[in-house]
Amino acid sequence: MELLGRLCRAQRFGLFAGAVMAVLAVLAHNPFNGYMTEVTWINSPGPQCPRATEAEARAMSNEELIQAYELNKQYCGGLESRDLDFSLWSSADPFIFWLGSVTHFIAFECAIILLTVLWLALNRERRQSGSRPVD
Repeated sequence: MELLGRLCRAQRFGLFAGAVMAVLAVLAHNPFNGYMTEVTWINSPGPQCPRATEAEARAMSNEELIQAYELNKQYCGGLESRDLDFSLWSSADPFIFWLGSVTHFIAFECAIILLTVLWLALNRERRQSGSRPVD
């Protein structure tokens, strides 16, 4: 708290405004619903996809069913997914779409910190050479 006591009124206002903006940015980013970290798509079935009817599937032995299942996985498409790079992650449900991207959010927070520090540096009170700050 000694640090806050040394700040002038304009600096305290800038620090408060920067903290409020940082908190509002976190709320607008909305990390509470999680992040989208992977992408999923559907592959279309290829020409080699075995299409067994229900009657054929019932007549198959366990080994044949396992083999048909493996062929289905290999040739019949289905869902595929891959993990995204960290720079492509985004919040699942951001309040402000632009702040949903993790890189945009980090850049925005860094800009808030930079502007707050700049405000604090530019609004320093100049002390006279003979005066001392009161403890």
